[in-house]
Amino acid sequence: MNITRVVLLSLLAVWRPALAELTPTVRYLMTEPVSLLDWGIHRLDKNLEGATVEGEKLFVFVGYDRDANRINLSAQPRERRTRSLADAKTMCKETIGYLRWRLGVVRETGKALGGDHSGLRDFFSHEGYRMKDEPGNLAGELDAITELSALFFGVRPDNQRQKLVKCRGRLMSSEVLFEE
Repeated sequence: MNITRVVLLSLLAVWRPALAELTPTVRYLMTEPVSLLDWGIHRLDKNLEGATVEGEKLFVFVGYDRDANRINLSAQPRERRTRSLADAKTMCKETIGYLRWRLGVVRETGKALGGDHSGLRDFFSHEGYRMKDEPGNLAGELDAITELSALFFGVRPDNQRQKLVKCRGRLMSSEVLFEE
């Protein structure tokens, strides 16, 4: 019995699992650092997960368009429901207002709830401290480059065909623009 135990323990001591060789893609992904922009987009996306407007659950997508230097927040309903064109426009406008409110902006005025800037900066900063070289205009610049959009389907009263209703607006604004 003791000999069996000694043999088993010896085998376990020298046994090493075989490790696969890392591919160049995996090696690159393991060594590439996450930027505060990447991390902020991820945190903002997670914060808006499960958003609802007037009882309707939304998909909210957050991304950065490098060519336009713009942070995009886009929302659309999880379920495609039949609604009038007027209701689709109302939901589109309400969704933009909701996203503004979630980021600390008064939807009716386009002004920040508490101070000069929205709460967007908090997603794109270190937790609990500020770096000495953080730009002084970080909050204002993030507010200026952030655009919100929403998509809903509405039915025209004349022919029952669905029409896509798209609206958008800047974060620090009360204006909602509709695209035809």
